[in-house]
Amino acid sequence: MIEHAPNREPGSSLRSALVSRHGVTLTELMVAVIVITIGVLGLMQSFGFISRSLRVSRQRTIADNLAQEKIESLKQLSYSQLLVTTTTVSDPNFTPLLSYDAVNYPPETLALWGGAPLQRSVYVSFASVNNGVVTPLPWSNGDTGLKEITVHVTWNQDGSWRKISLTNLVENPNISALDSTISGTVSQSGGGALAGALVQVIGNRQWQAVAGPGGAYSFNVVAGSYTVNASSAGYYPQMSASVSAPSGGGAAQNFALTAVASGTISSDSVYIDANLVVSQVVASTDTQGGDGNIHNIEYVELFNPTPFSVPVGQGGVPSIKLNYLAQGGGVSQLNFPLTYVSTYVPPGSYYLIASATSVFINGAYATADAYYAAPLSLYQSVIQRDKSGAIQIADAAGGIIDGVGWSLSGGAAAPWSKGAPYTLAINSLQFGQLVRMSSACALNAGYGRAYDSGDNSNNFVYGNSVTYSPRNTSVAQAVISGIPAVGGHATANDGKSPAASIVAGTASAPPQTCPTAYFNIAGVTTGTWTVEVSSGLYTQTVSNVAVTQGATASVLNGATSPPSPYGFAHVALSSTTANGYISGTIASASGAPLAGITVSGGGAGAVSDAGGVYFLAAANGPVNVTANPNNLNPNYVAQGAVVAVNTGLVTTANFVLSQGGVIKGCVTTGLSPLPGAVVAASGSAHSSGASDATGSFYVGNLTTGTYTLSPVLDPDQTSSPASISVTLATPGSTVFAGTFTVSGAYAAISGSVLSGGNPITTGVLVVASSVTITDPAPAIYASSSASIAPYYAASSKADGTYSVLVRGSTTYTYNLRAYHPVVDLNTGAVTSTSKTRAGVSAAPGAAVSAQDFTWP
Repeated sequence: MIEHAPNREPGSSLRSALVSRHGVTLTELMVAVIVITIGVLGLMQSFGFISRSLRVSRQRTIADNLAQEKIESLKQLSYSQLLVTTTTVSDPNFTPLLSYDAVNYPPETLALWGGAPLQRSVYVSFASVNNGVVTPLPWSNGDTGLKEITVHVTWNQDGSWRKISLTNLVENPNISALDSTISGTVSQSGGGALAGALVQVIGNRQWQAVAGPGGAYSFNVVAGSYTVNASSAGYYPQMSASVSAPSGGGAAQNFALTAVASGTISSDSVYIDANLVVSQVVASTDTQGGDGNIHNIEYVELFNPTPFSVPVGQGGVPSIKLNYLAQGGGVSQLNFPLTYVSTYVPPGSYYLIASATSVFINGAYATADAYYAAPLSLYQSVIQRDKSGAIQIADAAGGIIDGVGWSLSGGAAAPWSKGAPYTLAINSLQFGQLVRMSSACALNAGYGRAYDSGDNSNNFVYGNSVTYSPRNTSVAQAVISGIPAVGGHATANDGKSPAASIVAGTASAPPQTCPTAYFNIAGVTTGTWTVEVSSGLYTQTVSNVAVTQGATASVLNGATSPPSPYGFAHVALSSTTANGYISGTIASASGAPLAGITVSGGGAGAVSDAGGVYFLAAANGPVNVTANPNNLNPNYVAQGAVVAVNTGLVTTANFVLSQGGVIKGCVTTGLSPLPGAVVAASGSAHSSGASDATGSFYVGNLTTGTYTLSPVLDPDQTSSPASISVTLATPGSTVFAGTFTVSGAYAAISGSVLSGGNPITTGVLVVASSVTITDPAPAIYASSSASIAPYYAASSKADGTYSVLVRGSTTYTYNLRAYHPVVDLNTGAVTSTSKTRAGVSAAPGAAVSAQDFTWP
């Protein structure tokens, strides 16, 4: 049979062949799609990486710009307005800790363009330069004439903390005329002058005065705007708003200080609740067990006074071990094998371990949280009722947590005891029980059995019958006792009251006398405060403590946070602290204790008590501690130390404060007084003072010792003599040093640059020299610079003004030339034209103004 092929279009065979040759199978197509997909995914990952890199780079650029912006803004302040950091706050997100000033320059949180929020903070310190190395100095060293600005910008990016820190230096002008005054009176708010009050410019402690008998004060300052503070012991300090002191004039600022009213904060009950305790031991009692039959049953009850759950046995493995120690010759049982019904002890709850699955006492069953397991058997007697012995609980490593030992009358001593063993006046423990007290010398059924003075004879009571029913994890009770926190401290954050020690008291219920602990913080300023109570590794913070004049506020109480759940004052120290503590004494040079001296360190503050003792909490690590910061008590100098703080431990730092002596002298030009010249003193301490309108300078707050005084000069200035050595032998005395004669003092030549009567905002270079200045300006090379006259230059500011500092002279005048660059907007070419002035006189210390240049 002949088959006929279907009709085909012309050329169809060729097309079929081409399709057959160049087409793709379904498998090939799927492989191609997979390859393309992998490539696209890889490209997407690359885009993600590039995007993250760009985001990180952009964030760092923004942070860098923000830091630079802050540096530049702070440098616009005058030297005196740039306040030095005296109190720091530490950022724990960085190691070592990043410290910043939260008082003078509160940190700023900045969120820009949807990126991670940035925090910008500032730290300003005095600084010294030695062989080109800049060393930051604590503010208590005194003004060195140089301040270092550090700006930190921090942010969290992808869970990691990052930072950028920039630093810059600001130098004290060598000559700053004290041509203005701040004066006024200091009085009591109720009327009457307040003599002896200290009035001081914030940021420059050299500008200060002590109010006289009528309360009047006055001191010289450089013209400018300042914040002024008045303080006096027993009064609240008062800070002024901005005070503007004009050149050649003065500003009036009066103060009325309010007397500090005070009360007391106290607590009669301060305990540490740190761990499980043995709360009851019954060695033998005939009663029904879990099977309903009468057995001789023994049990041990534990109590958890902490606010945390305590694991006991997980998966049959003990976290808490129960031990029984028998009298010599008896059989002890270490690490009782137990079957765990409950694996942990809830906060403020009990835990019952028994030789039965449950025990029937006082008309009710108590289910055991754990009971004896093989090789022990149910209802087996392990505790010997007729011999001395001890029950202990230990941690998984075998460390003893708590326990109780007992000695029967006439028997051998207990094999273990916590403090004194509990001595029973009977010959057997059968049908009796040892029960821990719920508070000092008291056993109240409504509160947890937690009292633990460290002495069994004061912690437990014995009954010759089972009076107190056993409790298990189903029973939770309020805790009103624990370990008396004797030796701890309590502080209020009012900034005026000294810390109080937690001291021992007693409660008595014959024949027992039981230790207690309490504190009284006296002299707390009226108001609402936060109290921190601490002892070792444990602490409790109580806020909203209201203090009224002449009254005692008890903590805890119904209005505090947390409130008292008991209806009486009680503080439980159960939270662990990350802080360590610094304590010590503050005394005068004669050894007498100094009361009321402020101590600051690690962002915290404290005040010494009548015995000169202070106490403050601080974070782990090295802490700068300063006694009498800012010379708050003007009769004594400040003293600082670096203290290593460890968690939960008290580090001692004692201070001996000397009375502040004064060295005075004069600064002249040889013909007339030279005001505003800074004179620095170095030796036993570091300080400085500036000469006033009469040329007299005073360097105060100095300890006894030998000092070298020298004026702070520009490199082109000289002084005769260059330095003076002075011995301050007597605390509080005033010694005259001598006179410095300064030559080559600088002068300032200033004016405006104008074009068509308008300020030139794009910058004009102004050059001054005692010789003729050419156009273009001459090239100066290092090899020839020593033989030519010096050139002084400055650029005009955006407002068209300029100021050039030149070496003052009465023997020659200055020539000035101003170079004005102009840019051709079409070609980009830069040309300049210049203007000149001649014969400008500039005597030392003079301010020569109105030296203007005008185009065309």
